[in-house]
Amino acid sequence: MSDVIERKMNKVLPIHIRGFADPAVLHFHLTQNVGAPPWEKDNKVTKKSSTTTMKTVFYRVKKTSVSETLDGDLHKYLEFDQIIAASPYKKIEFRDVVHISLDSTPNWVLIRLEKASRAFRFELPYIKKLLEPMTPLQYLATYTRLQSEQLRRYQEIFKKSKAKYLDYIEFKTLHSSLNSMFGGLLSDANFNILKVCLFISEDSLMDLSTFVGLCAFTDRLFWTCYLGSEYNTFLTWSPNRSALECVDFEYLDRKLKDVKLSKELYVLLHSLA
Repeated sequence: MSDVIERKMNKVLPIHIRGFADPAVLHFHLTQNVGAPPWEKDNKVTKKSSTTTMKTVFYRVKKTSVSETLDGDLHKYLEFDQIIAASPYKKIEFRDVVHISLDSTPNWVLIRLEKASRAFRFELPYIKKLLEPMTPLQYLATYTRLQSEQLRRYQEIFKKSKAKYLDYIEFKTLHSSLNSMFGGLLSDANFNILKVCLFISEDSLMDLSTFVGLCAFTDRLFWTCYLGSEYNTFLTWSPNRSALECVDFEYLDRKLKDVKLSKELYVLLHSLA
């Protein structure tokens, strides 16, 4: 009987971020004529920046029947295949469906993106087999590395957007939460690309680590679509990728040989390569 009770309790207990330490905080300096992002208020300056490792945390979804799951998965994969097939590089990337002029983009958005591009990186584990059971969101939650200043910015967005008294963000507020980083310039079409290609369920509850990884990936896609040069920055040494990341994802197919990945994670990793 005790085993049954314990299993039931495990199903309803909230997800906690284990081993997560408060990062050192650096103030996001902005010039007087730039303006400030909506989450930048009353920040204090503390220790200098350092690289912070995010722990593995999983997002939760509501239970559904087997038939609903099968039908839903089929529809998701069909839409996923259509989006990837439409990409010239067969990768996850934003589309310039709504042209964004840099002249009309708030200066704080440009400055934030420039700082963010140098403050995080994605990496691969030494033991590649660890990737086999992972979903795209689990990968982003586990293998996104950030400087503490950048982590602090994402944390502030999370705190302002999470459900009251709980430590997760609901899907209904996810788009607006991400859009706060871009001054409202993240289009519905590009948010749908994130939703479909990362298999984000509409009844998902996203914790801090997963949200931080998603923010970093969204910043990467937005930079590449609207601020990158004419060539594909995913394929070159460029300002929005660290040298460590470039080396990590070099010869990716060779490194992933004999590793059995899900289709969606395979596409995500090649989108970073």
